[in-house]
Amino acid sequence: MSPEQAGCRLDELGPATDVYSLGATLYHVLTGQPPIRNQYPTLTIPELLKRVERGDFPAPREINSRIPKPLEAICLKAMSLRSNDRYASSSDIADDIEHWLADEPVNAHRETVLARTARWTRKHRAWAMSGTAALALVAVVASVATLWINNERQNALTAQKNAEAASIAEGKAKDAEAQQRMLAVDAAEAEKKQRLLAEQETKRANDEADHARQHLYVAHMNLAQVAWDSARVGETERLLYLYQPRAGQVEDKRDLRGFEWFYWDRLCRSDLVTLKLLGHVRDIRIVAFSADWKRLATASDEQTVKVWDATSGQETLEVLGFFWTVQLLIFQGKGRTVRWSARTENPRSGSVACTPRSSSRKP
Repeated sequence: MSPEQAGCRLDELGPATDVYSLGATLYHVLTGQPPIRNQYPTLTIPELLKRVERGDFPAPREINSRIPKPLEAICLKAMSLRSNDRYASSSDIADDIEHWLADEPVNAHRETVLARTARWTRKHRAWAMSGTAALALVAVVASVATLWINNERQNALTAQKNAEAASIAEGKAKDAEAQQRMLAVDAAEAEKKQRLLAEQETKRANDEADHARQHLYVAHMNLAQVAWDSARVGETERLLYLYQPRAGQVEDKRDLRGFEWFYWDRLCRSDLVTLKLLGHVRDIRIVAFSADWKRLATASDEQTVKVWDATSGQETLEVLGFFWTVQLLIFQGKGRTVRWSARTENPRSGSVACTPRSSSRKP
């Protein structure tokens, strides 16, 4: 029963009333119950008619939520309270139902984009699958491309960082090399300075040594003169011998001999030759005069000591039998005694009185 029938509005009866009845039938098919039923025994017929007139019934999905929304929309449109809001004819409601059965949009229900997309996919499954595959492929390619781009970007950043680190390390290495080079130059300069200082010190030491040797030479020449003046020819010769070049002598030692050295050497050698002619067979090494210059004592390499008369040059005493070289002669007791000594492992010395030539003695 339509609302206009329940309200006894006979002038409104028409095809729309039949459409309402078809909608109520569809309602019963969908829900398994009539739209308005007497659920309470106390509900009277007038009250039931008023509910029909008000359209007071639950929506099909309130009874069964599994009912498709398009079918619910067809049913509710056919059972609209106002006749003008219903389908114009029964064929229109049949067309909508056929559209729903054909999985096509219906006029009574405004579908969402997602529902339309799902319907298009169901109707064009091959295209949908191809499109889905294409989208999936595009998504995969985009994902791979994104990953590749990110990886390349990360690699570029890593390479840039490595290059910067390498550049910094290279700069540090160059700085360290330059510092090492500067240290080497400084060390070479310091070594050069040390070498120059050492050379200067060596030269100064050599100069000082030369000066010292020169002063010592002068002192020895003065002592040689004193020894000569004291008739100690052997001491004069010993002092001269200190400066006579010998085999194996260091070449860098300067020869200090001057005129004075050759002068005293000539005097010493001329006296040795003269006294040798007077009686000595070998060279004389020591000569000593008495305090009054009247006697002369000599000692030669033939290991003899002779006493001479300084005025006449005659031999007055000869002491034989020495087994060592006499190195010191001294007159004592106003020239009446001559004393001798020799430097050996065990120093030896002795004296003898100056007596005539006929009294030659052994030590």
